[in-house]
Order: sequence, then C-alpha cells, then structure tokens
Amino acid sequence: MTESYKQFIRRESQKQYKIPSMVHLFGKVTHSPLIRLLLGGGMILAIVGMVYLSRFITAVVPTPFAGGLIGLLIGVATALGGSYKDGFFEGFDGLKFFRSPLVGLTSGLVVGFFTHDPFFLLFATGGLERMISEGYKTFLSKAYVPGKFNLRRPSHLRPLRQRMRLVPLYLATWVAFLLLLFLS
Repeated sequence: MTESYKQFIRRESQKQYKIPSMVHLFGKVTHSPLIRLLLGGGMILAIVGMVYLSRFITAVVPTPFAGGLIGLLIGVATALGGSYKDGFFEGFDGLKFFRSPLVGLTSGLVVGFFTHDPFFLLFATGGLERMISEGYKTFLSKAYVPGKFNLRRPSHLRPLRQRMRLVPLYLATWVAFLLLLFLS
C-alpha cells in the first residue's frame, strides 16, 4: 500500500532519487494526477486478475504445487515491475531479477502446505516473498543503500545502526504471519 501511494498518489520532489519514487513512463516521471491514477487503477486490475488466476490454478493444480506456481507468478510479476521501475535508471540486474521468482516459488511451496484457499495463498505467498526479500536487504545486508538514492554509501551511519531496534517488530511480524499460517 505504501509503495502504491508513493507511486500513484504522493507528490514530492524527485531530486534526491536516482530512481524516482513516483510512477514513470519509459523513464520520464508522470506528473499528471489523472494518468497516475489510471496507471494505479491498472495495477489494481492486475491484482484482481491475479486473484482470479489463483482461483483457477488452485482448482486445477494440486497443492502445494499450486502454491509454488502462484509464488512463481508473484515473483515474476514483482521482478518485471522492479525491472521496469529500476531498469531505465540503473540498467538490468539479472541477480535481482531472478531473486523474486525464486523466493516467490519457495514461499508459495511453503504456504501451499498450509492452505488451498486461493485468496490466502496469493496474498500470504506475496507477503512472505516481500518479508524475506526486504528483511534480507534491511537486516542482513551490511551498509545497504537502496539503489533509488543518489548515494553509493550510507550518508548517515547512526540510523543504519539504529535499525537493529526494529528487529523485535520484524520478528513480531514473522510470529503473526506464522500464527495466521498455522491457523488457516
């Protein structure tokens, strides 16, 4: 939701970013509120389409394989979206591109052992893929600076050290996710 808000609704200066936080069309930031809302509506339609596709997949593919297939599709969609968003500004990164489909596939296989509900399978798999990918970048990658900023190294080390205070909240998210998974 936050990323969608930044992409399609929020207006802010893009000077601090190497990769704009606002939606762009082929590398040019789109400032028209109408075009931005239409593009956001297109993303919502794509998500609705994924819900219907998940219903079809769970009807014809046995779980947990349905989960793996749904996870692979989520990962590919994430990789394509990220590649489009970042590629115009920093080039194509094969390692980053294939990470999401692989993590999505694995996440879907795991979630597929717990549920065959297409809605829960889709969103739990997508959530788990993001929890793993963002958790790795946030807590395990030393001195990670998101590529969207015009920096090579962190400009402020104190917040980098202080992010470890967020580990209990991050772990609480995992506990909540696992509880929901086991109770599904």
